[in-house]
Amino acid sequence: MWINLRDSELALIRQRVDGTPLAKKITTWIADQSDPRHGPYHAAAQEQASDELEVDDDAIVSPGGDPGAWVMTWTWISDEQAGVNAEDDETVTEEV
Repeated sequence: MWINLRDSELALIRQRVDGTPLAKKITTWIADQSDPRHGPYHAAAQEQASDELEVDDDAIVSPGGDPGAWVMTWTWISDEQAGVNAEDDETVTEEV
């Protein structure tokens, strides 16, 4: 699961869960994402970015079991590629 939180929101969550296993998990995640060894993987992913593939400045980097890492990206899929007829779709999505 991925939730994009501002630093202030993350700090509030950490304050509320202080002393719990969740607090340890959050602290470990923050340290992992701050690891300078992730930089080259993030940079390589940004080099591959295009109109259909976006990489956020704070994209999650997850080292793999093989030499390399997974970098979280956004891939654009059109209605046509997904086999969705936009005229038949009654679902409306809004960015929050």
